[in-house]
Amino acid sequence: MPLLFLPDFERTALDALTAFGAIPSLSPMFDAEWVEHGHLEEAAELMATWARARQLASFGVTIHRLEGRTPTLVVTVDSTAGDGATVVLYGHLDKQPPLGNWSEGLEPFVPIRRGDRLYARGVSDDGYALFSALSAIEAMEAHGIPHGRCVVVIEASEESGSPDLEAYLDELAEHLGDVELMICLDSGALTYDRLWVTTSLRGVVNIEVTVQVLEQGQHSGSPRSACFANSSTASRTPRLARSSSRRCGPPSPPGTRSPPTTSPKSSATSSLASCQWCQASR
Repeated sequence: MPLLFLPDFERTALDALTAFGAIPSLSPMFDAEWVEHGHLEEAAELMATWARARQLASFGVTIHRLEGRTPTLVVTVDSTAGDGATVVLYGHLDKQPPLGNWSEGLEPFVPIRRGDRLYARGVSDDGYALFSALSAIEAMEAHGIPHGRCVVVIEASEESGSPDLEAYLDELAEHLGDVELMICLDSGALTYDRLWVTTSLRGVVNIEVTVQVLEQGQHSGSPRSACFANSSTASRTPRLARSSSRRCGPPSPPGTRSPPTTSPKSSATSSLASCQWCQASR
């Protein structure tokens, strides 16, 4: 028999989740001035206030702040089943930007309820995490079901690749203790009539690529490597290199046999005319 029903969630959590939906708490990658705007702090404080009002036997709520990093909310619920390992429940409060036009009558930071669904940026990715985690634990205690020690960790940089999470995990290492199970409340569900569990994810990697090109044309045989002056010469270089590789280049060292020569294709002749080795061989 379920311990928690939709009316229970509506009564205890929906108002706070709706208020969260109105906060444009964009992830730092999408809001470079997140400190000045204060939306991440606002979201963390809203969630902390809601968490402190839960009816739990023994628990603590703390917003951790490290210099230059986004805040992290930690809710620690003490075990009601004696000593044992810790269960970590993870979520995040930062959001993606609106990304284009929304459906008629909907706006990203104006929460709208239609039937049993709430529309607003971030309520499902991943604002629900804290409310679901603590509501479930609260329901267990209300029905006299013992549970182990639970630590709910809500970070604020996940949509930017979680650059701050590792620093907070280092700071919280002693507090977390022996973690036996970690539940990540940030995945997908293909239907609404059953519980879906994701067992693995591929992850994400952010990289920066810098490409440098020459300021002027350079024959491929002189630098002994592939050097591109611009995109147009880059597209021609492989063909020219093949057609001229047996024709161009410095004389072979004394005592070695030069490779047989072949005439370059007519389409490459004009490009090879300026080559010092080609000029010397003519």
